[in-house]
Order: sequence, then C-alpha cells, then structure tokens
Amino acid sequence: MNKKAALFATLTIVIMFAFVIGHSMRKDQILKENGLVEAGKESNKIIGLSLKEVEYQFFIRKSMEAAAYKSLIDLGAKGGFFANQKECGNVDGYTLFNKDCNLPIQIQQEFFQYFTNNFDKIITEKGLKNFNKEIIFNEKGEWVLRVNGKADFSSEGVRYNPEFDESFVINFDLNDFYETLNMASDCVEKERRKGQGQNLLFEDCRNDPGFEWIIREKDKNVFFDITTKNKFLSFGPVLIKFAIPL
Repeated sequence: MNKKAALFATLTIVIMFAFVIGHSMRKDQILKENGLVEAGKESNKIIGLSLKEVEYQFFIRKSMEAAAYKSLIDLGAKGGFFANQKECGNVDGYTLFNKDCNLPIQIQQEFFQYFTNNFDKIITEKGLKNFNKEIIFNEKGEWVLRVNGKADFSSEGVRYNPEFDESFVINFDLNDFYETLNMASDCVEKERRKGQGQNLLFEDCRNDPGFEWIIREKDKNVFFDITTKNKFLSFGPVLIKFAIPL
C-alpha cells in the first residue's frame, strides 16, 4: 500500500471510529431523556432510524473535514496544482517553478478539484451515492459545501425517508502555499547573488520559525520539502513540495 492509499485508509478509519462512538452516545442519551431505556422493540426501531439521520449528518461533516485535509496533502505534493502545467517543469516528481511558472491566481479552484474527488470517494464508500452537492461562496466570505438529497433508512417494516439539505463551512487555508514559495524564491535568489563557489546555506529559510524546511540541491535545482508546524484540525501537518532552478 502506497503512502497516499495508507493516508486515505487512516482518515476513513478515524471517521468511522468517531461515527460509531457518536452513535452509541447519542442513542443512549435519547433513550434516557425520553424514558425509553426499557422501551419495546418498535420504539427502539423508530429511535434507531431517526438517529441514523443525525449520524449521517455527522458522518458527512467528518467526511468533509477529512477530504479537506487529504486535498491539502494532494495539493502540497503537486506544489499547488491539480494537474501538471505546461508552463512548469517537473523534476523527480517535484513541480519546477521556472521563470514561466507561477501559482494559479485562483488556487482554491485547484484545491476544490481534489476536494470533490476525495469527498466523493469517502461518502461513496459509506453508500451515499444519491446526494447532490455544490460548493458556494457565501455572503460571509466562506466556502460552503451544500449537500442535499433523500435517504432511505427504512428497516423491518418501518419506512423512513428523510430529506437532507445541509450546509457545512469548508475550513482550509492556502496562504501557506504563497508564503513558502515566496520565501523559497527569496532564499534561492540570495544564493544566486553569492555566486558560484559559495556554500548553499539558505539560512533565511532554514531559520524560519513558521515551517520545517528540508532543502537539497541537485543538478542546478533546489528541492524544497516544507512542513507546516500547525496541524490541520485534528489530522496533522501539511507537506508542500516544489523545486526552483538555482
């Protein structure tokens, strides 16, 4: 199993674990609040079906968060792009930011291409195939995922087909991509001005407190592996990779 597949599997397990725990706690709470701890089979059946609606809302929210994190990981691996760009080079799997290559002005569109694919994969594995979704930019300046559709929770003679129409704010920050590329470009330019024969130190980047920098030079290209020090939600840091000609 490669690293990307392993990460996706781990995210799915985290979601399902939270899903199961939340289900158990919520069911116990409803039974106690309504005096139904000793309820008959039919009452329990109805409560169980109504709980599924709450559980699926929770699952969709956690799926959205996991998809956002996985999308930042994917975007970082491609240096800020969804697909290879003809203006940019590619060296050893790193996007090469030559003089004609720049980060896209609408980098969020690159992110959302990953996000849509990752979100669809997660919810499809749960069997949620008949839901419509759209991503909108609301009046508060937030990117929002709207999910709507009709679910079928019917079971053992009890029919329950609730309609979903839920909106979730997508939390993500792409400023790190601009910040690290600008800083890396400045560090490379500083080394260029030193001239040949000087040690390649990239001090400003290595001493930067905001990120963890791994820098190496090969065949007149400088390769950057930059890790954020802050975790995304409860998942983990994000690695951003790219190269710049020396």
